Amino acid sequence: MADDCVEPHPGFRIAAEQVASAERTPAAAGPVVGNLNGINTVITYAMEDVLLRGADPAIRFRAAAEEAEALLDITTERPLPTHR
Repeated sequence: MADDCVEPHPGFRIAAEQVASAERTPAAAGPVVGNLNGINTVITYAMEDVLLRGADPAIRFRAAAEEAEALLDITTERPLPTHR
């Protein structure tokens, strides 16, 4: 298991262990998206800005989309290793 993912969020350990021990099938694999954690973080911060700080949703989510696309571009330039 990738401890660097679990270390900052100890509550994720059990879920991560369950996912790691599950049978690998195409249906269970889920989406293959580079830097999904980074993209989720960008979206979460945008939602927080809109809901808690009164940011304009259209402007803030447009900026979040650009940030997420930049993360995808980085992953495309340096592809993630495939799981075996």
